[in-house]
Amino acid sequence: MDLAIREEADDTMDTSARRHALDARLTAEGVDLLWCPIPGGDAEYLTGYPRRNASFGVYEHSHQWASGVVLRPGGAGPVFVVPRGFSAFNPPGIEGELVSIDYRDDAAAVLRGVLERGGAPARIGVAGRTWSTTTLAMLDLFPGVEAIDCTDVMQRLRWRKSAEEIAAMERASRIADEAMREVVARVAPGVTELTSPQRSTSSSAGWERAPRRSTRGCSRWG
Repeated sequence: MDLAIREEADDTMDTSARRHALDARLTAEGVDLLWCPIPGGDAEYLTGYPRRNASFGVYEHSHQWASGVVLRPGGAGPVFVVPRGFSAFNPPGIEGELVSIDYRDDAAAVLRGVLERGGAPARIGVAGRTWSTTTLAMLDLFPGVEAIDCTDVMQRLRWRKSAEEIAAMERASRIADEAMREVVARVAPGVTELTSPQRSTSSSAGWERAPRRSTRGCSRWG
């Protein structure tokens, strides 16, 4: 099943070039596949799958521990494994294969089926912030498999910035500088957040999407 396209993911970055660079590093490390949890920064960096907005709380769908993207060296496209409660309502604007886990499914069996495509892996790379539950499940599913911490692999990829990434960083810096200039101009003795205008200049500086506030607590869906 192909992921539905929705214009929410950032399509200004060449994620395919990032995955090509990742392929070389995984091959050099002898890693059969890389697992990146979803949502997460590494999944977004490599595929464009958007991470969640910052929140003071945490919410989970059933089988959230088995939610992630599998990336294999050799040019194979990403395979996204996500709970049905998320995939049914939140398809991001990216391309790739989607494997949906229903709340009634055996998540471990679904995960095994994805991971053992092309043969049982001997060395599974796990990105930083992968749930311990996920890593332990992989070790249980494939006795003798080696779990490789790929935090360093991802960091080295991120150190090298493309022209598009540098341009995005420069744009973000300009937005921050302009916002700070306007804030500083409004600072005066006795001013409060209630009396000072709350609308920022971020839109005029080029940031079109308004920030979304979250009231998420800790809950489970399924």
